[in-house]
Amino acid sequence: MKAYKYITLLALSLVLFACKENVRVFDKTAAAGIAGTYTGTWKMVDDKGAESEATGTVTFSEIEGQPNQALMTIDASGIGYSSTCHANVAHAEDDYVFYNNKASELLPDNAPEDATVPQFQGRVKADGSTFFDFSLKTGRGRKAKITKYIFTGAR
Repeated sequence: MKAYKYITLLALSLVLFACKENVRVFDKTAAAGIAGTYTGTWKMVDDKGAESEATGTVTFSEIEGQPNQALMTIDASGIGYSSTCHANVAHAEDDYVFYNNKASELLPDNAPEDATVPQFQGRVKADGSTFFDFSLKTGRGRKAKITKYIFTGAR
């Protein structure tokens, strides 16, 4: 029985000491890494399925003292949408992810009072390409209308 305990303790200690923490150190913050202007195509799909497309941009700018937050500026004026909001940003291996659980800042200036944008999330891949979407909801109940905005582009 003693031999079993010693073998178990030896095996456990080997496992604990053999595993070392795998911490990756990045050469820049997530906000610095994602910063830049991404040009591409904005697509708008209204509640009836009608689609519109236009060239536009998404720009991420660093916010001083905020390594995991960026100012995101959307210019989709070709389909009638422009806005600025804060986005949380993080490393995801060699990519960057951005998101905001309360995207009320993403509402354009001309949005109706009852308009909401529940949340958005997206990814910037290591090659500089990006994709994200969000929905703008106006109205309430059965009269609610949801318009979806989709961006595909690259730095």
